[in-house]
Amino acid sequence: MLKNYAGYATGLFGKWHLGTDNVYNPIHQGFDEFIGFKSGNVDYQNYYDTSGDADWWEGETLKAATTHGYLTELISAHSLDFVRRHKDQPFCLYVAHGCPHYPYQGPDDPGFREPGVEQMHHAPREDRASAYKEMIEYMDQGIGQILDLLVQEGLDKNTFVIFLSDNGPVEPGTTGGLNGGKGTLFEGGIKVPAILWMPGTVPANRTSDELILSMDLFPTMLEMAGINYRNAEKPLDGSSFTPVFKGRSMPRRTLFWRQSDAKAVLQDDTKYIVTTNKDKSETHYLYDLRKDPCEQTNLVDDYPEVVKRLQDQLKGWKSELWNERQRSQRKR
Repeated sequence: MLKNYAGYATGLFGKWHLGTDNVYNPIHQGFDEFIGFKSGNVDYQNYYDTSGDADWWEGETLKAATTHGYLTELISAHSLDFVRRHKDQPFCLYVAHGCPHYPYQGPDDPGFREPGVEQMHHAPREDRASAYKEMIEYMDQGIGQILDLLVQEGLDKNTFVIFLSDNGPVEPGTTGGLNGGKGTLFEGGIKVPAILWMPGTVPANRTSDELILSMDLFPTMLEMAGINYRNAEKPLDGSSFTPVFKGRSMPRRTLFWRQSDAKAVLQDDTKYIVTTNKDKSETHYLYDLRKDPCEQTNLVDDYPEVVKRLQDQLKGWKSELWNERQRSQRKR
């Protein structure tokens, strides 16, 4: 574990969703503090998950019955408290908002999930778009409060802040014209905005088209903190993206994704996707993202040699993952 690693206090407030068993609890995965939920989503008012189980924890203790407040405000409040308590030492704060994931509930909407009752729908409120708007506004307000606190405490120029989504939207969210959405490997499912903030280090009011991934966060944070990570048995998958805000480009690399019955590979600006249908047939897509960022023209029949090359890349990636899995199992 990396608890209190290199003198950093570590805290996670909000969504975990990487295993509900206690062994996967964030405090057993490197975090000093955890307050939040471990499932995919909870009722914003009473913290029941889709199975009707109470899901609000402080460390390893279930606290749903004695906790009150709107989910987004709770996460923001605990995050602010963490900064205040650790302002005089290095800290790493992970603010994992449930917002804007369903159920779509604004701050004045009552809880609707019940213990022991499966509730998969998106909440009874009919004006979903208005609820979505209210949810986003409360999240934005909380993030603004955190940034204001960093400035007030004189921590802004020494704190690296990263904001991003984990995937593309579902309705009523919008992809801005990109193809697909959450749960797909089209650009609308995997291309999300990211905002970096550190006055004096990250240039203000600039945008970048450099390709970075969430797996690049950890090596970037290590570099920003001056931590030299060396572990031959557990090499990092990502790459530091500090070159981006230093005016340089990221190194070229071939990237792979897998989502349910779909796989994708991106090499330079060429993207290949293959999906397996219910009847076990396959559908293939090939896009030139430089000319066609919204993936409107499927070029799969026009460039068979490119398709073959990228299919071979996917096969090699699958083989590499399989070999790594075998090595990992033997070590256990």
